[in-house]
Amino acid sequence: MEKGAKNSQSQYAVFSFLAGFWRQDFSQAIAQIYQPTLVLVGSQASTISKTNKTETPEQRMKTYLKYLPQAKGNQISGRNVLPYESTREFVQVVSEFLPTIN
Repeated sequence: MEKGAKNSQSQYAVFSFLAGFWRQDFSQAIAQIYQPTLVLVGSQASTISKTNKTETPEQRMKTYLKYLPQAKGNQISGRNVLPYESTREFVQVVSEFLPTIN
């Protein structure tokens, strides 16, 4: 992991962090979020799973929307870091969502 992290082309350090974080079950905690929430998922999003189970972007979106009571979802081009990968689309979708928050 350390060796891979020294290479700027490597993603091992990021994968390590994300894998550990998302392996935790936060479903009950996020179900308590009642603020309007925008869920954005990249159409080429990848999955890091402890079970090696693959998940489509549509499945990921469905899972978040299932647990977030006030959520709206949208899928845009990109993978996992949407503000950088699809800046214009990201800004457009967020700009459309913000006026819906009361």
